[in-house]
Amino acid sequence: MINYLQSENLKYKRTLSRKIIVMAPLFLILYAMLTMTSMVVKKEYFIITVFNWWPLIFIPLGSALLCSLSNVKEKKAGNYRGLRSHNVKGIGLWLSKIAIIALYTLLSSIMLIAFVFFAGVLSKGNAVPFF
Repeated sequence: MINYLQSENLKYKRTLSRKIIVMAPLFLILYAMLTMTSMVVKKEYFIITVFNWWPLIFIPLGSALLCSLSNVKEKKAGNYRGLRSHNVKGIGLWLSKIAIIALYTLLSSIMLIAFVFFAGVLSKGNAVPFF
């Protein structure tokens, strides 16, 4: 199974899927900072915006985007015919795809938490969310 995971992760090398891990949290942080300038209550708005928009918009859309990018990549590579010609179990392939997409979503969420923490440290109006 580790070989399946390594090969699946290798497929995403130099693709948009890896860039989404960093771009989605950065976009959300920048959006929260830009909209925070027009709000009266600035202290809590940044954290509320980030942690409300992330599970509402970006997790479902990001997961759908990662799944569709994975499917397009396999269709371009031969519509799964190359995989069927080898002695490879289909369930292992699908589980590795799901595991890699879940790993990318987890890494993106960890990056979001790190960006929120550093943005809270750098801006003087926001409280740093330790808990």
